[in-house]
Amino acid sequence: MPSNTPCLEVAISITKEPTDFEKLQQQAHRDLTAFPGFISGLALRNLEDEATHADLILWASEASALSAAKSIQQDERFASFMQSIESVTHFAHYSGASLEAMNQLAKSPVIEITAYKTMLESNVTELRSLIYKALRSIEGASPQVAGTCIDNASALLDLIGWQDKMLPETAPGMLMKNQPEVESFFSNIGDIDVKALFEVAT
Repeated sequence: MPSNTPCLEVAISITKEPTDFEKLQQQAHRDLTAFPGFISGLALRNLEDEATHADLILWASEASALSAAKSIQQDERFASFMQSIESVTHFAHYSGASLEAMNQLAKSPVIEITAYKTMLESNVTELRSLIYKALRSIEGASPQVAGTCIDNASALLDLIGWQDKMLPETAPGMLMKNQPEVESFFSNIGDIDVKALFEVAT
């Protein structure tokens, strides 16, 4: 990955004490702003499970993201935050994000995070472009990040903003009806690591 390409860190965790965690999460995000390469961050909480939280951190490069991840483990400012986590269910770095996308997601009442594998070996970029174009025609949908894991090109990430939590349930059927050519993409989805709805934690 070129050094000037933004890198999105996605961490999803189960917390020990949800109420206390949100305060620690907000402080951790404030402390992250001092790290070299930090661009933007979103602290999220799951709509259905108060113990599940997500952190989206946009770094200037893969190098700055990896450096920060290593430094946090030894930085006392993050000790309480790390200790408040019961388990980490997903942690990966992706290309395909931007500051504009992060700002748009922050405005969405509902943010869908889907991390999954694709079994397709070709036309992945083209099919995802068609899907995102079709999504933009759906009222209340705001597709923002079509990410690809920096360590595994078959591991993909979709970050989509929605106006309400019912839309993600009906959107796939609408996409298949309006863009039948994307059927091969959906039929070749492999393991789904994450598929959940979040909101910005304030």
